[in-house]
Amino acid sequence: MSDSPEDARGESANPAIEPDKLKQLASEADRLAANPTLLQKIRADRESEQQLEARLRPYLERLEENAARVSRLLTFFDQELGKLEGGDDILRAAVVFIHAYLEDFLRTLAAELLPAGDERSFEDIPLSGSKSFGRGEKFALGQLVQHRGKTVDQLLRQSVFDYLRRSNYNSTTEIASLLARLGFRPEEHNKAFDAIDRMIERRHQIVHRADKRSSSGKTMLQPIDRAEVVEWLQATLSFTSGLLTPLMQRLPTLLDKGESGTPS
Repeated sequence: MSDSPEDARGESANPAIEPDKLKQLASEADRLAANPTLLQKIRADRESEQQLEARLRPYLERLEENAARVSRLLTFFDQELGKLEGGDDILRAAVVFIHAYLEDFLRTLAAELLPAGDERSFEDIPLSGSKSFGRGEKFALGQLVQHRGKTVDQLLRQSVFDYLRRSNYNSTTEIASLLARLGFRPEEHNKAFDAIDRMIERRHQIVHRADKRSSSGKTMLQPIDRAEVVEWLQATLSFTSGLLTPLMQRLPTLLDKGESGTPS
């Protein structure tokens, strides 16, 4: 009789589990079966992990997507496009993207945390649907009619989202103020602020002055250095990624409260 495939290999294709391991698995199964509460807790923990992962996904996706977009621009510059007349404008576009990506991340972070804040967190946030911006104000009871059917939490979140859609962060002073408002310690996240401030200032120069300066009666386009743009990208990535760890520590509490930081 010819050898079976298992004999030809000298071992079974499905090696048996060691007896001690079987006993351990059986004991674990008995323990879970005898303790439904423990089994429910394990299932709840797994669900919480999945929810936590889902809540973190928008941040990770934003980090990856926006970094990739800026990196592609730098790649275009390094290739033939950067050698053409006006090729430096690729670097200027990259600076604008870096700042836009930073603001997008901060708004997403604020949308997650502000609705769960205390009364002071809403001091300058107007009621959703009002025409004011940048300051809290009194409102007549009739203004709530347009929100009939919403819970208080839903109205708070919608007011925050409306406010954030019109918000800008044009200095690290404003960024630090937002971090403090969200419950972070700005002094623990300000290592990259010098580079970020220079990036924001250059972005302002590009967007509002076409990156030109007057000198000796002449208006001249300012040179831009690729290495500096890379430094600004790295500084922004370092700052935003540095906020993820404290965010992860706070998200489980938000999950327990049933908060949702994603605009509808």
